[in-house]
Amino acid sequence: PRHGHSVVGFAPAGAPYPETVLVLGGFGGEPELERVERTPLEYPVTSRSDLWCGNQAVGNFSTWTRLAPYGPFSARSQAAAVVAPTMGPYAMLFLGGYDGSARFVADLWRWIGENATSECKVDAE
Repeated sequence: PRHGHSVVGFAPAGAPYPETVLVLGGFGGEPELERVERTPLEYPVTSRSDLWCGNQAVGNFSTWTRLAPYGPFSARSQAAAVVAPTMGPYAMLFLGGYDGSARFVADLWRWIGENATSECKVDAE
């Protein structure tokens, strides 16, 4: 299970809902479990810096793709993610949050979707 993650959705021009959704960071354990259960000591819950993508056209968000097990940003939770359409059709900003020691992280990351077009089925036309 995961908590404290950030989620951002991208809707194509004129669409009433997002077709592509990204999940960034948060707290979670390894391996990914199929049901909620007590976390064994060898798999502690920790801050994450990974990036996941889901698309409505790919199983109606039932299948998620891990785009990066470790993102360019440090592991964190409680961060903010916001769509930035003036920077590009699939651009977003990711900022702030708290690291694994509950210290505030004061940085800003920009993502424009250039590495996710095939895995995420993003079409920037």
